[in-house]
Amino acid sequence: MKVLIVDDYEDTRLILQANLESSGYTVTCAENGREALEMALSDKPDLIISDILMPEMDGFDLCRRIKTDAALCHIPFIFYTASYVEEADRELAMAAGGSRFIIKPMDRSEFMDIVRDVMNEFDQQRLDVPVAPLKPEDELELMHVRALSRKLDKKVWELELERRSMKQSERRLIESNEKLAATADLLQTVIATAPVRVFWKDRDSRYLGCNILFAQDAGFSNPEDMIGKTDDEIVWKDRADLYRADDQAVMTTGSPKLAHEELQATPDGNTLLLRTSKVPLLDVDHNIIGVLGCYDDITEHKRIEGELKDSEQRFRALFEQAAIGVAQLNNHTGEFIRVNQKFCDIVGYPKEEIEQLDFQTITHPDDLAEDLANMELLKAGKIREFTMEKRYCNKDDLIVWVNLTVSAMWEPGESPNFHIAVVEDISDRKNAEESLRKLSQAVEQAGESITITDCNGIIEYVNPSFTELTGYSGEDTIGKTPRILKSGNQNDAFYENMWATITSGKVWCDKLIDRTKSGKFYPAILTISPIKNRSGDITNYVGIQQDLSSYESLEEQFHQAQKMEAIGTLVGGIAHDFNNMLAGITGNLYLAKQKLQDSPDVIHKLSNVEDITFRAADMIHQLLTYARKDKVRVKQLPFSPFVKETFKFLRTSVPENIQLHQNVCSDAVLIEGDATQLHQVLMNLINNARDALEEVESPCITVKLETFHADKSFIDTHAYFKLGSYAHLSVQDNGCGIPKHQIEHLFEPFFTTKEVGKGTGLGLAMVFGAVKTHHGFIEVDSIEGEGATFHIYLPVLGQEEVVPSSEQENVPSEGHGEMVLLVDDEANVLETSKEVLISLGYQVLTATDGQQAVDLFKAHAEEINLCIMDIVMPVMSGVKAAQNIRHINPNVHIIFISGYDQNIQSDMENETVLSKPFSIESLSRLIRKKLDS
Repeated sequence: MKVLIVDDYEDTRLILQANLESSGYTVTCAENGREALEMALSDKPDLIISDILMPEMDGFDLCRRIKTDAALCHIPFIFYTASYVEEADRELAMAAGGSRFIIKPMDRSEFMDIVRDVMNEFDQQRLDVPVAPLKPEDELELMHVRALSRKLDKKVWELELERRSMKQSERRLIESNEKLAATADLLQTVIATAPVRVFWKDRDSRYLGCNILFAQDAGFSNPEDMIGKTDDEIVWKDRADLYRADDQAVMTTGSPKLAHEELQATPDGNTLLLRTSKVPLLDVDHNIIGVLGCYDDITEHKRIEGELKDSEQRFRALFEQAAIGVAQLNNHTGEFIRVNQKFCDIVGYPKEEIEQLDFQTITHPDDLAEDLANMELLKAGKIREFTMEKRYCNKDDLIVWVNLTVSAMWEPGESPNFHIAVVEDISDRKNAEESLRKLSQAVEQAGESITITDCNGIIEYVNPSFTELTGYSGEDTIGKTPRILKSGNQNDAFYENMWATITSGKVWCDKLIDRTKSGKFYPAILTISPIKNRSGDITNYVGIQQDLSSYESLEEQFHQAQKMEAIGTLVGGIAHDFNNMLAGITGNLYLAKQKLQDSPDVIHKLSNVEDITFRAADMIHQLLTYARKDKVRVKQLPFSPFVKETFKFLRTSVPENIQLHQNVCSDAVLIEGDATQLHQVLMNLINNARDALEEVESPCITVKLETFHADKSFIDTHAYFKLGSYAHLSVQDNGCGIPKHQIEHLFEPFFTTKEVGKGTGLGLAMVFGAVKTHHGFIEVDSIEGEGATFHIYLPVLGQEEVVPSSEQENVPSEGHGEMVLLVDDEANVLETSKEVLISLGYQVLTATDGQQAVDLFKAHAEEINLCIMDIVMPVMSGVKAAQNIRHINPNVHIIFISGYDQNIQSDMENETVLSKPFSIESLSRLIRKKLDS
């Protein structure tokens, strides 16, 4: 470490140089501030020690120049002065950027302690080194001028005092000579009694003198016996050449050789280890006339130093190999100074990376505040150590739980130098605790009743579900046996079998009926399992009891679902044949009307029969939809006539004592909807209203339909609506009403407020689903005891969305002699359809199954323009036949017709399918459309 000494007094420079070099510092010297500034710029020192009063540039000016230079401003600066000793001088020195202000003279050891403290603090970044003067330049200049003025005034006064004292100089000179003699004697005494060995030699390395300790080391009792001798004549003569070479080097170069370690023999045959310093010996004219030396015996010191080194190595090994993590931290910043391998393993960072971090970086955010608070208490000396459980975030962002103990390392009377952290990984324990907590919470919060007994069946624990199921609290049951639940429905053999099973170490499970605290019986499934210790001995039993009461309603719901499935299966089974029959009827009705054009009354009656036929088909469709066996068919629907018609139909399902009122607007109110689903919606709402009117005087149901416009103010309170017009259908009753806590559950599947056997819990769920399918909304207003109103809002079609009906829709489209291949396995349908097609102007080939159709098409591929094909047929289905026909002619037109096939939607999404029965007009238009495309 390089130190630059600046002093115009050579003796001061030499003394400081000797002291610093003896402590291992590299020293350069300058006589004034200007020379020092040039030297610092050419070879940057680590520390500057400067006098203040110097020629050319004083110490104040030098410090200011250093602190205003970007390359030098970070160098610590110590003022060392005997001239400027006032408080104002110290303030100017520190304002200029000084780190310390020392007044000469100062004890060597005290001076060196200050130098070491400054450099240690600088190395540890604890020294606040000003990187610029602390006051403005003009203020510093003024302070400097004032300091020089004070110094000048003081110097004038000193000169005056000196003049006054010159008169006494002769007398004092005499006194000085006397004192000088006394001082010489004192110096001789000091040398003689100094605790170190002192000697001095001439230029030929002959001893000119020494103190008694040195003489004794050489084997003499009197220092005078050493005078004139050389090292060749003394006990250490084997090292005389080395000693002489050192002497000559010091005298030749004029530079001291300080704190040099070397060996020396003793008169008793031992060898000492010395720390020797030699400086040039000067006369009054500063000429080198020899060498002055001294040495310390450091043999014992070195022995202790070796033991300390061994101890440090042992501690280092203990530190590195410890089974717990250990870290040394900077007490100011929290940075890791040093860590052992176990600490690295715990936090998941390599040593070279962790020593670049601080503890704050790897501490979990939720634990940091507590950790920092403890650290502040530690730094303030309010606690000597602290322990806490905390989390580290390791390099892979995984959480590591640790038990942390932090201690402060102190020097007496000072702040902590650093902190020692001892870390134990407790992640496994924390994980086990968390698992235990989860298990405990699972038991506490389980929906099933859980009981734990000792090996004799004495209850030790019951969970809240046990209390909820049985009515017995923990206080009621702990210390007792489960016999308190016995209902008498199981005999003794039942319980004997249970006890025999569990005491043998097996799990027992069975149904039983127990009794609650109130005396009510309840069915349950009970499972009892033995709990064993590590030796395999049974220590406890755990019983889990599940209440079966709710399963009765689930069973009822299951039976209802089975009924629905049975209806679906039944309707699906008859739909195909029924629709085929209806198709035959509609075909024959068309033919009959064609032949009776001159009998309008008969045609009218035949049209009525045709309408009834299509209503019968629609009834099958409704049954299929209700049983979820058919898809929803959405079309434009005049809602007002529909509601009126449905209302008439549903009157028969309402008892005569209930008044029915309708208030339906006269507008058509056109919507897009599925008539079957909406019929079901209105039917379910009226049936629900009917059931709510039991035991009500003057029961009444009101059905109301009106148009409603949802404006911005309405949307503000009904965010799920959209701006626009709606058909507002409401069904109101004055029945029992709905409790407020049940309204939010009304539309859940299987939720019902009716008695067992009177409701499935599916009606309102179906209503809700149907309304949502129509992009509508449903709301409920109810006051318990006064009645309820269900509001349904369905979007009304705008004028631009309405598709006008054509008067030509009831007029069949004629053929132009094109050939049609007609395929159906029903002979009546086939014959009637053939006759219809011929009447429309088409040529017809017929087949009764798919294979016949393929064979006919192969024979007449060039002639056949279109195929009309049933889907479900023997030998080969219509779908398979169509595939084979398209292999022959990929561009052939095909229309599929079907009585009912639930797989049509998934298998034939891109095909043209016409459901039986169909109107001849719609069939004729479809054929024409295909042929003209």
